[in-house]
Amino acid sequence: SRVADRASTKIIIVDGQSEHATANGTSAYTTVSSEAQQLNIYDGGIYAGSDPVQGASSAPGVGPSSLVMRIADRLIAQDKATRIIMVPIAIGGTPWAIYDPAAAGSLFTRFRCAYRRLAAHGLEPDVIITARGATDNTLNTSAASVKTSIWAWADGVRALGCTAPIYVGKFTMVGGSVDATVQSGIDQAIDVGRDIRAGYDGDASL
Repeated sequence: SRVADRASTKIIIVDGQSEHATANGTSAYTTVSSEAQQLNIYDGGIYAGSDPVQGASSAPGVGPSSLVMRIADRLIAQDKATRIIMVPIAIGGTPWAIYDPAAAGSLFTRFRCAYRRLAAHGLEPDVIITARGATDNTLNTSAASVKTSIWAWADGVRALGCTAPIYVGKFTMVGGSVDATVQSGIDQAIDVGRDIRAGYDGDASL
């Protein structure tokens, strides 16, 4: 069904790796507000907000807690919107390169699916949040490669007609150590023309 009051509804696509999926502890969260909801990219339905979030990856022993619906509740509590629809599409353990639309087995299809599922409801995303880096830390990915992959992904987003600002965060920590090279690639990818903005720095906060 279409969302009637679009002006007070905010749509947030949450892409990224495990920290944006369900790998944030074993305490399942249910939203305080009934207006904090989630869209499942697998069937296009809009559901109540609760863990495990629908559409993101899960792994045995590391979930089902997610930050996704907590963000929705917080935004409503801060009067940023009366209704928030989160679209969780994060997949744990994935490098930036696999999100290049031209890559073999590209996971860019997940964003394309989310965008089209929203369109079926007459909706456009207001914000895109993403963060990766841990797997690129393990793979010793160069800064240039990280930047190129982020730009390729973002160009794919724009090619769909999506104009929402993109916030790219940092989660490069593995075994207590961050990766300055991968961090540099993320920093270099911030780009006014593509409306790619600096997101949450998980490396500095974890």
